[in-house]
Amino acid sequence: MRLFHALSLPVFSLCLFASVSSSAAEPLKSRKVESAEATEKPPEKTTLDAAPTFALPVGNFSEVTGIGLGALLGIRHPIATQLDVTGRAGFVYHFSKSDPDGVSSMGTSELPLLGGVRYTFVPTNDGGFYGGAELGVSILFWRASVGGLGLGTVSGSDTSAKVSTALGLGYQLGKLDMKGSLYVVDIGHLSDTMALMASVGYSFADF
Repeated sequence: MRLFHALSLPVFSLCLFASVSSSAAEPLKSRKVESAEATEKPPEKTTLDAAPTFALPVGNFSEVTGIGLGALLGIRHPIATQLDVTGRAGFVYHFSKSDPDGVSSMGTSELPLLGGVRYTFVPTNDGGFYGGAELGVSILFWRASVGGLGLGTVSGSDTSAKVSTALGLGYQLGKLDMKGSLYVVDIGHLSDTMALMASVGYSFADF
């Protein structure tokens, strides 16, 4: 009997310690799970945005058309961490540019349809700094008028589809998307159809 009592006391103490340790560990484990769930970012959604756009022709393009104003609609969908697929479409109207004598003038307009990818390489809680590349088609509208021929003013226009690209950098700040890009209207005539484009978009819907 004495031997039984001598052995049962250490065994009872060991069981009591294990029970207390298990009870203390459960709240700690629960807190860790809750903390992980709290810091986990919610899944990103597909977003739609609208962006007023300014275009400045550069190089040879600046000799045949003026500054452009327009608007673009965009869509963005996440496919991996910090990586999205994008699409943009809209219309940009360029003011006509006259020759020094004021006899003739030319101008263009574009309807870009672009798709691409963008990678956020400096992410923040509500966006971050990103770079993107796009490829697609632009419907290019040319217009020209010539006067001083004794027949009044003669006008003409032309429309054609061109393979286009845009390379850009931007910053996403919540629902605002500030972006600058080099827009090439016609890859086949790269040096003749380049414009610097700036836009500030606002995300008006997500799903």
